[in-house]
Amino acid sequence: MPDTPPPSSSEQRSRAFDNLVTDADDTVGLLAYALFKQAIREDAEKGTHVRGSARDPSATTVQVYRASAEMRLRELATNAIKEARDDIVDENMIAAIGQAKAEISQKIDSNTNLRTTIIANLIAWTITLAVTVLVVTAVYLPNWTADVAAQVKHLNDQPPAKPAN
Repeated sequence: MPDTPPPSSSEQRSRAFDNLVTDADDTVGLLAYALFKQAIREDAEKGTHVRGSARDPSATTVQVYRASAEMRLRELATNAIKEARDDIVDENMIAAIGQAKAEISQKIDSNTNLRTTIIANLIAWTITLAVTVLVVTAVYLPNWTADVAAQVKHLNDQPPAKPAN
């Protein structure tokens, strides 16, 4: 393999990614790198000369892009939570309604089961029978006290029985 001469300073590998991204799971760094590259592209489209520092951004530039990425990610998370909040509230409401419906159905079932219904009807029948007896007694025997008094008087009016010898 032939020896390759070291790259010239203009051909040096860009350190931008290494400066902005700490590891493969660094979401903030990855977004910061994308924002950095977007700015370079916009400068190039405008015809602005891309500085050599674009290949090796300074610590201040890294901090600015990482802070911007963090702000955008916070904003994204906040908006996602706001949008999901209505769905979460709706799901909780539906769950609460379902639970209330189940509790009501259970209460109705427990109050209308066969045993409870039979007992309630027997009690109602007994009360109805007692009221009927009282009404009939009151209608057909309005003067029972007078009848008792008449019987007592009749017994008193009879001559005393002679003792048997």
